[in-house]
Amino acid sequence: MGERPQPGLSFGLHLSVPSDAIWLLDAGGAVVDRFCYGGSLADCALLPAVDVSLTRSPDLAGAFTPHDEAAGSGGAAFSPGTRLDGGSF
Repeated sequence: MGERPQPGLSFGLHLSVPSDAIWLLDAGGAVVDRFCYGGSLADCALLPAVDVSLTRSPDLAGAFTPHDEAAGSGGAAFSPGTRLDGGSF
């Protein structure tokens, strides 16, 4: 079964700056949930992060924040698959 395009929703593995949304759809194409960043705080959960990833600070349970501003990140732009400080989970 392939993905069925929805009007107004583009598919792909990218996020845009200054804002974008991630949509979770069920098998029938109905919207289950939506997460937005950038834009205005009235309709989006996060301010955008430019040239860095968004992460939870503290790891796993904290609020989303730009990675380079997270406590323990040492100013690093990202830490894929590891803790903020680059250590193993």
